[in-house]
Amino acid sequence: MTASNENINTLKIVTKCRVNEIDWATFKQYAADLIAQTQQEPGNISYTLYEDIKNPSILTFIEEWQDQKALDTHSSSKHFTTIFPKLTLLTQTEIDVNIYKKC
Repeated sequence: MTASNENINTLKIVTKCRVNEIDWATFKQYAADLIAQTQQEPGNISYTLYEDIKNPSILTFIEEWQDQKALDTHSSSKHFTTIFPKLTLLTQTEIDVNIYKKC
């Protein structure tokens, strides 16, 4: 999908997590499972985990969804409601979530 064809309803989510060093490998394992299942969902355009270059304890999910309905479906899915709480237990601080729409 090119920028000129991008649906005005498309949402981008940036979820920043500061992960305890001792829990980094476990976090990545849970994240890999969440990513694999999420990428199969209808309405998911992308769902990827990135590591901060300057601070590897900062792991950030960058997601793109077709619309709010797809995001809502994801947020109530069994894999999300099972795995995401496990991820939150492995973070140093509250997870920072920002949702963006095209302007």
